[in-house]
Amino acid sequence: MKKSYEVLQYYELASKELRSTDFFSDKKYGNLEWPTI
Repeated sequence: MKKSYEVLQYYELASKELRSTDFFSDKKYGNLEWPTI
């Protein structure tokens, strides 16, 4: 498991990316497992 602060940082980035682009297809997040939103 990733450390708590790392996960929080990813969530903050993800929430911003979700508003602007499909981050699920982005290479930065492609290999990370995200919970279903």
